[in-house]
Formats: sequence, C-alpha cells, structure tokens
Amino acid sequence: MAGSDGEVTETTRWVRTFKIALLEEDADRLARLTDSMPSFDNIEEMQAALALLQEASKRFERKKASLAKEMLEVREAKKFLTSSDEESPLHKQLDIRS
Repeated sequence: MAGSDGEVTETTRWVRTFKIALLEEDADRLARLTDSMPSFDNIEEMQAALALLQEASKRFERKKASLAKEMLEVREAKKFLTSSDEESPLHKQLDIRS
C-alpha cells in the first residue's frame, strides 16, 4: 500500500487511521472516514477496506445488541422497583425516614 519509493499513500494512511478508530471503537471517526473513503488503486486495497468496513459493522452490531439487552434489563429492574405498592408493610419497614 506504500508508494514505490516508500512514501505513505493516501489509501495507506486511510487504512491505518481506520484501524486505529476501529480499535478505539470511535464511531464518529469511523463515520468520517467512511464518508471520506479514498479511491483505491488496486483490488488488494479494496479488499482490505472492505474487510475493515465489515469488521466495523460486526463490532457495532454486537455493541448494539449488548446495549439493547442492557436497556431491557434496566427497564425490567425499574418495573420491578416501581411495581411495589408504596403503602405496603415492607416499604414502611425499609423507610429509614420513619
């Protein structure tokens, strides 16, 4: 991906930056990089970019599923905590202000 005289090409720089953003799970940077994807000079560069984009997609899908599960657990806990009657004997026992 480097130029013939050892220079770092735009695509090499983009791939490196994308890899770092992927490791850091920096969604904003990944979005900016995706929007500013360079033109690739050969099939190998295109395949490398495709693999990175697929990995980013998989990671964020897993993160999305994990967050959805956490949100459901929080909702269930909230529902459980608010479902008890405020005037129940147990509630009065636990009230430290009485």
